[in-house]
Amino acid sequence: MNRLPFLGLLLALLCLVSCRQMNDVRLLHLAEEQVEMNVDSIYALLSQIEKPSQLSGEERLLYGWLNAYVHYKWRNSMTEDSLILPASDYYAFCDDTAKNLLSYQLKAWYWHWLKKHGQCIAAIDSGIALAKALQDTGRMADMLSDKAYMCTCGKIIRKP
Repeated sequence: MNRLPFLGLLLALLCLVSCRQMNDVRLLHLAEEQVEMNVDSIYALLSQIEKPSQLSGEERLLYGWLNAYVHYKWRNSMTEDSLILPASDYYAFCDDTAKNLLSYQLKAWYWHWLKKHGQCIAAIDSGIALAKALQDTGRMADMLSDKAYMCTCGKIIRKP
């Protein structure tokens, strides 16, 4: 009988924790719906997630991808957006074409901010090739514009 109040309290605590995690996942998916529409809303929703490190694997990758997207759109430093690399691989593996294409730009800018120009240009070139194969002229134009900027600032990359 002495354990009954303790078990009730434990159950209530578990319910609160699981509700918080469900709320974080809901916020994450609401933020995902705002891609290509409202960057400020994405940021506002992501900032409400108190402990992103406690998200599950897929959700953590989405959080990192969305965070990198916000930094990319705002032209903020992306040096701490290292989750973009595994997220990009994940979206390529899952065949999520829209996120995969945008991931090439995010990866390229991540490498650009780290001053790894060879990897930066390789990522953007791969993205351009995929956009061309998919006949996504809008994304291809965005990537070509990014590449032109990347090649003119800092170090100019010339192919032999």
